[in-house]
Amino acid sequence: MFLQEVGDVRGLSLGCHREDFAVIAGKEFVAYIANPEKSHRCSALLVACALEFKLHEVQVHEVGVSVRGKMLEREFYMATMHFPHAHRPDAVEVWRANTVSLQETLDRCPADATVLIGQDLNQNLHAEVDDFEGMMHMRQFLARTGLEVSPDQGVTWVARGSESAIDFFLFRAPCTEVSFWKREDFRLALPSDHNAVGMSIRLATGRTPLRRRPRQTRCGKWVVRDDALWEHMQAVSEWDQETVATACMQPGVCSRPPSLRYNDPPEVKDLIERRKKLRDPDARAALMQEIHFSRKESKQQHKEDLLRRAKAGDRRAIAHMRSSAAAGGLTTAVKDLHAFYTAKYDSDEPPIGDAHWEKAIDRHAGAHTAPVTREELQKALAKCNPGVSAGLDGVTFEGLKVLLRRDTRDRLPMYFTRLLRGELPVPEGWRQGKIVLLPKVPRPSCPKDLRPVCLVPSLSRLYAKVLDGIVAAQSTMSLVKRMTGRTAKVAKLDIKAAFDSVSHQAVFQWLMACEPCAEALSIMRLCFGTEVRVGLGGMDKTLSMKRGIMQGSAFSADVFSRVMDWYLAPLVPLFHGLFPEWESQIQGIPHFLIYADDLIIFADTERVLNDISGSTPGLGYAECGHTMDTSLDAKCLRASWVSDLAIRKMQKTYVQIEVYAQDRKKWGELLPCWIEHWLPAHREPQSTAAYLFDRQLVLLRGARGVEQMYLRPAKDILDEPYECSLLQIREAKHVGAPLVWLLPDPVTFTCQAVLFLGGRDAGKQVVVQVRPVGEDTMASAISLLTLGCKLVLLLTHLGRPGARLVAPLQVLRREFFQEAVPMPLLADLPHLLSAFSKAAPSICLPPKPVPDDVKTKLGQFKAVTMPTKYLVRAQDFF
Repeated sequence: MFLQEVGDVRGLSLGCHREDFAVIAGKEFVAYIANPEKSHRCSALLVACALEFKLHEVQVHEVGVSVRGKMLEREFYMATMHFPHAHRPDAVEVWRANTVSLQETLDRCPADATVLIGQDLNQNLHAEVDDFEGMMHMRQFLARTGLEVSPDQGVTWVARGSESAIDFFLFRAPCTEVSFWKREDFRLALPSDHNAVGMSIRLATGRTPLRRRPRQTRCGKWVVRDDALWEHMQAVSEWDQETVATACMQPGVCSRPPSLRYNDPPEVKDLIERRKKLRDPDARAALMQEIHFSRKESKQQHKEDLLRRAKAGDRRAIAHMRSSAAAGGLTTAVKDLHAFYTAKYDSDEPPIGDAHWEKAIDRHAGAHTAPVTREELQKALAKCNPGVSAGLDGVTFEGLKVLLRRDTRDRLPMYFTRLLRGELPVPEGWRQGKIVLLPKVPRPSCPKDLRPVCLVPSLSRLYAKVLDGIVAAQSTMSLVKRMTGRTAKVAKLDIKAAFDSVSHQAVFQWLMACEPCAEALSIMRLCFGTEVRVGLGGMDKTLSMKRGIMQGSAFSADVFSRVMDWYLAPLVPLFHGLFPEWESQIQGIPHFLIYADDLIIFADTERVLNDISGSTPGLGYAECGHTMDTSLDAKCLRASWVSDLAIRKMQKTYVQIEVYAQDRKKWGELLPCWIEHWLPAHREPQSTAAYLFDRQLVLLRGARGVEQMYLRPAKDILDEPYECSLLQIREAKHVGAPLVWLLPDPVTFTCQAVLFLGGRDAGKQVVVQVRPVGEDTMASAISLLTLGCKLVLLLTHLGRPGARLVAPLQVLRREFFQEAVPMPLLADLPHLLSAFSKAAPSICLPPKPVPDDVKTKLGQFKAVTMPTKYLVRAQDFF
């Protein structure tokens, strides 16, 4: 127990402490009571006698007391602190001195010690802005020690008509599960003006290991020695899964590359050796602090090196950084994870049984099967990316290429042929996978925050690649453009939980509709009766897949696409009847394609695309066990925003989000989708509504709708926040003076601005030209937009307020708003943003069409060659 403001303590001088015994609720406690010099009343720390705490040291601080000792076979450091209120004249100095004292004490503790500090801060540690200067020292203390802060428990102090959150725990509890609670009834029962705030710690005792070592697999990166692998395999008469996997694991054949985990550099190891030889406690403490800071710098350097390698495309560095993310309490996390995947792969449908197999064998057995050839294997291996990790069998694609290239007896194609014809059973390991979880967010809190990757043997992936391939969608777009002369309008609809929830009955019905072939039976053997092993922290559980296809297999995307294509076949004649123009102009090209778990829809106009999108969901999907993850109805998909793009760059975009924002219930449903669209977890430091609201959304809105949408980055704490969270730049409805019209030239990169003055100078136009900072479109745009904003501000300063700035789309570039310009333009960007923030309300887009009289006036100005050095005075503009 951590107690502050303990009263009725007699005979205890300032700065002293004593030990006592107390019985509370029938339990005996050892009480360490202190009378701090700078704290209100006394402080006490109580430890239950049943824990057999072995005391090493008691230290009285100016605002509390701390103890260090051992219990449950681990070191503990515990302290109770009561920091003074900001109204005290010496409050800042007391805060500074005691945070320094605490840090010096923690530096003497072992690195693996459990640290628990209960505090009455008289300040809110979770406040976004600190009003008290002393909190600066507390924030610095937390940054240096790496202690965690208990989560926000709400109000903890209630008195005199006021309430606030001022009681917190600081802790470091390695290899434990922690939880927190608050009891308001204790405040009423004592009575007290503080609610009881508690922390529960769950740790292992005795010899039970704190963390089980995960079961080791053969997955991961291996370095293959070609000659050694061939030496083990050339004498084997028949090759199969077991012989290839065994050969790869022989000594001298494959080896792991150096680990990317952090290791102490030589200079840190030298410091550790020096400390071991010292006997002076002060010297050992000083050296320990030096080791701590040196190791911290080395870890930071190691992390930066990994980031550079990952940025350069090093897959091992990327995988290592992803796998290094940790997630909370182990037991609770494993329980939630197993429950999540049990429900995910469970199905109410009857499983594929003997009757199904008999039907399939009657239809497909005996069909002529062509042998698997060396050329087919070579083509399949050519599609496998080099340098990827091995599968569950420890076999790498590089090793398979070596065996196929050197083997003149075609033993690998022969093995696959016997599998395909049913002469050999499919290896049991090919129907088993292991799910590896990669975090989607920095601190995952639930199974949905983890991206599952199913690992399977490499030979099974190669065998699946031989069975068939998939069709790309880019050819459809090029054919449409070639036949009509127009770019195809395209939309992509994502299918929710595609591979994990596809019905086994749907796959069986599709296979039974195929022509008799041995490949159908092979697919059944690979898809049905499969299992996956889900684990975390060494706690594994094997689950039977009653639905879904293992995502790590090479055939999963192909099988899923073909099943969906077969069930969506009725849409083809339906679309032909609804849209005969497409059939007459573009014969033989479908309105949609299935590509993995994406449904890609094609049309020649936006109206037709919206009509097709509205008629697609629901047909055939109920039989396959799927729903469309559109989140909004199809009319909210604006086709023009995804047209003219390659398939890999398509995305869903919502145009009616402002309408839905007026409906609180609907907005609550759509907000997560909106946040995910603008703040992808893999690119943004935070993916929350609060972080999104700190940014500014810029809409460039034309007469027919939104033309472009940009999201500006959040402001730094020292910068002025955005004046509004939504900035709309609309198309000009009329072109009355005063007006500044920007004229970019994409060929010569000249920068001109035409001023329509109005008033007594209504018949006059003035052109202002500046030299761009570079010879490219972006440099020209940044110079021209800066000029326009400054001219608007100058007109206001000279007594001509209300001027509008007409800026075309090519000047309002995304790179300016997102502050992502090339290095040579970084010095000019702050000037632009400063002028833009002041002139933003006056900016508009050119009207469509531009009035003839305005077009005539703009056309009379031609850019001139600017001198290298020139001088412009404001008075010369008028």
